[in-house]
Amino acid sequence: MFELPEPYRFVRDAASKPGWWPSSPDDPRRALAWAVGSPQEGVGFAGEDGGPAVWLRLLSADSAVPRMNVVDVCSGVRRGVPQDEDVLAAARAMCGRQAAVAANGYVSPLLGKGNSAPLLDAIATAARADGAVPAVLHCPAGDPLLDVVPDLGFEVGVTDLYASISLAGNDVEDFLATLPSRRRTRIRREMRALDGARVLSGADAEPWLDTAADLVAAAYEARGQSIEAASVAAIYRRLLAGFGDEFSLTVVEAGGAPVATTCLLAAGHTLMSYSAGFRLPQSKAVAGYFNATYYLPLRHAYTTGRRRLLLGPGTIEAKHLRGARFTPLYSAVPRDCPPLVALLRRTDRWLRDRLAELA
Repeated sequence: MFELPEPYRFVRDAASKPGWWPSSPDDPRRALAWAVGSPQEGVGFAGEDGGPAVWLRLLSADSAVPRMNVVDVCSGVRRGVPQDEDVLAAARAMCGRQAAVAANGYVSPLLGKGNSAPLLDAIATAARADGAVPAVLHCPAGDPLLDVVPDLGFEVGVTDLYASISLAGNDVEDFLATLPSRRRTRIRREMRALDGARVLSGADAEPWLDTAADLVAAAYEARGQSIEAASVAAIYRRLLAGFGDEFSLTVVEAGGAPVATTCLLAAGHTLMSYSAGFRLPQSKAVAGYFNATYYLPLRHAYTTGRRRLLLGPGTIEAKHLRGARFTPLYSAVPRDCPPLVALLRRTDRWLRDRLAELA
């Protein structure tokens, strides 16, 4: 059983420790509404009453989703990093149970203030006592957690690339002016394909939540995956309740019917694209996915005074062609777990090369 020593607490309900979250975050991934609105299997929060604290996921290898499974993250499975199958099998055998400091949204912010080293040391000790492998996943460059993990016996490496757009100037035309002419031409062509579109925020978005959830389920099906529309709608309702007017839906129509959507969450100067949905083949005729996920959010960001659009890891090429820039996300694993370290080192080299190509 996973047990943290005093003065630390492990809680499942983020709302039970509201003091851990900043009152005016400049990033929706640091908001209490984000933690409350998007719970997943095994998620909890660990820390002491006055901080610091972290997101913490206690998972078994067969229940962890790929972006939170320590082995999948370190092996770069989402990026197609070539790995030795024997090493991969050895890592999976060692990681039947996992305790990962990892949050939704591919960024694991340190919550509250204070020295995080004792907390991480306590988490690692409790994890090992419970037969679990500790890890820290998806930290951006400069994150305070990265400063302390090497001294606690962890190897650090790049495990994914995160896309974002810094909004230059005052409108979309100013943004397009920063791109090569060929990309500008392509983007303008996709924007002109729009048949009908809208951005709905706060209470105006509520009647559209079920429609948006159906489109997300359709997008999963198009990728050969599966998700229940009802579960998506439930998450959207929790996020709407928490974010209020900072919750938005883009809706793209074709022939008067919704064919693509993206859920947007905002805080401070940052707008985040949370999840997208689309229905094929109807959305293709109006560049539904690209308008819903890139161009309408860009317009909404400029209109509401945001200066940064977060696009997530996702498909690198599509984001790169539409003006996104990429920054590395880092993970840390115990040095006394050689298969994990080997996977992490190869992924780190592969992604650093990829980042250099994109630059």
